[in-house]
Amino acid sequence: MCSRIWLPVLMSSLVATALAAKSPAAECEGRKLALTGKYALCRLQARAQAVRRETVPDLDRCEASLAKKHARIERKFGDACPRLGDLEIIREEVEARIAEVAP
Repeated sequence: MCSRIWLPVLMSSLVATALAAKSPAAECEGRKLALTGKYALCRLQARAQAVRRETVPDLDRCEASLAKKHARIERKFGDACPRLGDLEIIREEVEARIAEVAP
């Protein structure tokens, strides 16, 4: 009787553990996507501040942060990342999307 109760509990915990485990490729891609969002936000905030101050946006902080964090992600996950060396693609895509929204 007791084994009938423990078997489903054990199986459900094993399934939950397996589902919770992330593949390195998915983790790398997820971190890069989150970084891309943070980079876009940084650029938009810099642009908004420049508009309010009637100056040119200072994007140096955004660029430095993106480069540093992107390199850290690729160094940590290495070949597990679906795409390596996509820093310029990220920069270009974010810049293009921001130009569409805030010309």
